[in-house]
Parts: sequence; structure tokens; C-alpha cells
Amino acid sequence: MIIHMRNRTIGLFFLIFAFYCSSAFANVKMVAMVNGELISSLDLERYIAINKFFYHVDSDVAKDIALDSLIDEYIWKQEAEKLKVVVSEQEILDAVNQLFVMKGSNHKENHNNDFKSYTEQQGLDYDMLIQHVKSKLLWNKILMLKVVPYISVSNKEILDSQDTMLSPNGLNIFVHIQEIVLPVGLSDNNVTDVIRSLHDGISIDDIKKHVEGLLFEETSINLKDIDVVLANQLLNAKVNDVIGPIKTEYGNLIIKLLDRFEINREFANSSVDLQQIYLDVQESKKYVDQISLLKTKAKCENFQNITAELGLPKPLSFVAKVKDLSVKIQSNLQSLDIGSIVEVTNNDAVNIIMLCNVTKGKADDTSVSDVNMIKQKLYMEKLTMQSEYLLSTLKKNSLIEKYN
Repeated sequence: MIIHMRNRTIGLFFLIFAFYCSSAFANVKMVAMVNGELISSLDLERYIAINKFFYHVDSDVAKDIALDSLIDEYIWKQEAEKLKVVVSEQEILDAVNQLFVMKGSNHKENHNNDFKSYTEQQGLDYDMLIQHVKSKLLWNKILMLKVVPYISVSNKEILDSQDTMLSPNGLNIFVHIQEIVLPVGLSDNNVTDVIRSLHDGISIDDIKKHVEGLLFEETSINLKDIDVVLANQLLNAKVNDVIGPIKTEYGNLIIKLLDRFEINREFANSSVDLQQIYLDVQESKKYVDQISLLKTKAKCENFQNITAELGLPKPLSFVAKVKDLSVKIQSNLQSLDIGSIVEVTNNDAVNIIMLCNVTKGKADDTSVSDVNMIKQKLYMEKLTMQSEYLLSTLKKNSLIEKYN
């Protein structure tokens, strides 16, 4: 009788356990398979949470992006197993830490909790985060093993590229632009809204209020230093035109053209003797009359004395390579006569500059830094192309199935 009751109790326990398991996992489905390894809807949900937290992926496309990324990471992991590529626990933790640092997290101040607890407080699955970071590290090591050793850039390639980059009319063409990077996965409608706002002249600060994770930089670049297709677009664009979106691994890149400059290469490689007064914008308003007098009275020989008489800040005297100066200053100096003064505004600063001498350079004077820049650019282009080719080949040789 006792044995019979015990058997009934055990049977009831397993029945309850089976019911609990079936209820808990009833909504978990298989969404994909990579060479026999299954990816579940639970994996997908956890990965989506990581993408949203770190990469600001928009909800509209979060599922598709997460699934494609998971498939890639399974392939990386499987290839690493074949090649016996491993990463240490410390490498993984350092990389996870770096992710949080880039996010602007204050996790280091969380002294009372371990790293796992902090991760879970953010609503993230710790094991999935570790898997994600580990996969990326493995892929980097695979590239170091199978791609990097076979990439080289010859002197001939550098010279050929240098000839292509340098315009035949002896000019370096610079553009002053706003670069806006929108988060990976932001919906097409939201991207279109940002482009429309830029066209309408709405400030970046106002746009940032409505787009979380937007990155922005205002900069000047030489067209010879960038992708040929983009360079041609910027060359043919009008000032205030908006180019993009351009898809990158970091998000959607949008570029607004603010200005364009043509700098003679011979002049860019020249050295100039300058006298310069640096003022912030508010100071320049206070010294309007003095600056006006300075332009009419000062010569290179008495510049220091006249500035002192007028009560202006002490000027700086120096010699510089033209190409080391800001593009805006280069452009102004290019059309300036020796002994003349120009006023150049850069962001929040006003530079009062007198040109005292020019030591001419050569149009084909390519510096070591220029050569290194060209070599690095060619190397990165090859690395990107070969990495994409390797992943494409691995995918072709894999059995990948997606389930609805």
C-alpha cells in the first residue's frame, strides 16, 4: 500500500513537471538552423535586446538584423572549432567591458554587484552577451589566421593610387561637411525624416532630440582620401546638398556638404611665415574697431607693436606648412598677398592672420605620412573585401535554414 502511494506520488510529480515544462516552452520555436545547430526564438529575443541596448537597432527591422547576425556568429563559432581557434575568458571580459564603456555605462561604479548582475540589471541575458562578444573575437582571430597574412600592398600600388588620387590640374579638392551616423536598423521612415530635416536647415541639436544614438561630426576632408564613388558625389553636389544614406556596419551615414575648397598642391606643400591673433567670437565683437585699424596700419615689421598699441591680445609668430593648417585658412591664404591681413572664423574662434612670407613647395611633394595614409587605405580596402569574401564562401558551404 505504501509502495503504491509512493509510486502515485512520483508519477504525479513527473506529470506536474512535464506540464510546467510544456507551458514554459510552449512559445519557444525554432527560427533557424546552421549546420545542424538550432537557433530558437528565445535566442532571437535575447539577441534583439542586446542589439537595441548597444547598437540602437530600430524595432521595425530588429528581428531580421538579429537573425542574420546570429547566423553569421554560428558560422564563425563553427569555423573557429575547425581551426581550433580560441579566446580567453579575460579577452571576452575586456571586450564586454569595452562595449559598456562605449555605451557610456557606469558599470565600474557598481562595486556591490558582479559584472553578470549588472548586465542582467540592464535587461540583458549575460550568456547571450558573452556568446555575442566571443563570436566577434573568434572572427577577428580567424581573419588574422586566414586573411591578414595574405594581404600586402606593393610600392607600385601605392604609386598608382597616388597618381589616381592627385588631380591632374594640380589642385587638392577639399570639402567641409557634416557627417551624421544614424543607428543600425533605424527604420527607413526615420532615416528619411532626418534627411528632410537636414535639407530644411534644422540644426543637428534639434534632430538629436528625436533620434537616440545619433553620432555627429563636422570636418574637412580631401576628396583624394575617400572612396571614389563618394568623392564624385561630393564633387558634383551643390553646397547644402545632402548625400545618403550610405549603409555601413556602424549605421546609416548621411553627409551634408557645407563648403568646397580648391587648394593648389604647390601652395599646400609650401611653408608660410604668419603673425596670428586668436580670439573667441565674443572677444572679436569687442575688438571690431581695433581689428579694422590693424588691417590698415600693420605691416609684418611692426605687427607686434601695433597690436600692443591697440590693446589687442599678444600675437603669435610662427612658420607652418600650409597643408597643416585648417582648410579654411589654407583657402584664405592662397589668395592673399604677402603683407596682407585676413580674418578667418572657425566654429567659435576668430583668427586674425597676417601673411609675411611664402617658401614655395613642389606640387608632387608627397610626405611619408601621405604614403602611409595611402598604404593604410589600400590595406583596409583589401581586408574588408577579403573578409566579406571569406564569410560569403563559408555561408555557401553551410546548410542554413530559416523557419517561419
